[in-house]
Amino acid sequence: GLKKLSEFVNNDYKNEEYLWSVILNIASESPAKYYFIIQSLKGKIPTGFLGITYLDMCNAAAIEQSTFKHPFNTENGFAFLEKTVNNSGPEEESYIISVTTSIPFLAKAYQERLFDLVGNHKSADVRIEAAWAGAKTGNDKAIGKLVDYSKDYRYSSKATDYLRELE
Repeated sequence: GLKKLSEFVNNDYKNEEYLWSVILNIASESPAKYYFIIQSLKGKIPTGFLGITYLDMCNAAAIEQSTFKHPFNTENGFAFLEKTVNNSGPEEESYIISVTTSIPFLAKAYQERLFDLVGNHKSADVRIEAAWAGAKTGNDKAIGKLVDYSKDYRYSSKATDYLRELE
């Protein structure tokens, strides 16, 4: 079944279907599964919502494994990330959060360009995610932003969770 699943991902089969988030979330729990899918794509980035759920799967793997090589850490991957941030409307804010989550796992040049795009986003959730990403890369100013968000009752739960995660 995993081979067939990889074929579907590689062919962008029904790439706007919500069920992809469920399927790739399950795959993200098993290194054997997500590595099989990633290797079968050979650097290709799926399009549409499937691309976002693939990004989420890769982000989960990168958070869990410090040696994980993020598939979006390429020119092709970065183009997808940048396009997602630039072309997502308010109803697709979660897409921008997914992009922001990937920042710590990318090359410095990609990180800087994405921080420029999301650091002052109008959404507090995106800015909190950007602060987490900055803190994950060792930026003390970003840690300070998370501390500030933790003092605001509207955002304290998420910010303090991130501070605990980052120790």
